Amino acid sequence: MSETGKIPPTMRAVVRGWTGGISVNSAYQTPACGQGEVLLKVKAGAINPVDYKLGRLLGAVVGLDVSGVVEQVGDKVTEFQVGDEVYGNVSGSLADYVAAKP
Repeated sequence: MSETGKIPPTMRAVVRGWTGGISVNSAYQTPACGQGEVLLKVKAGAINPVDYKLGRLLGAVVGLDVSGVVEQVGDKVTEFQVGDEVYGNVSGSLADYVAAKP
């Protein structure tokens, strides 16, 4: 696994509560970069109507649209390298880091 810098164990993330409210959790666990995934340091994320219409079906962390920089590359990922600037859709994009499958 390739990586750059030290990835902190916790991060900030915008999360959904069980009652439907949204708040910032500044001690949310940073996701691990699994096999076939990349870990992105999020530079920009967006919230859209689908985020609150589908609610927790999308996961605890809010957001689908993301742009960022690849911080770690999991095994079997060949199309991206550490330092690549990327954008796309991944559940949980309103956080400091997000793991995504290319």
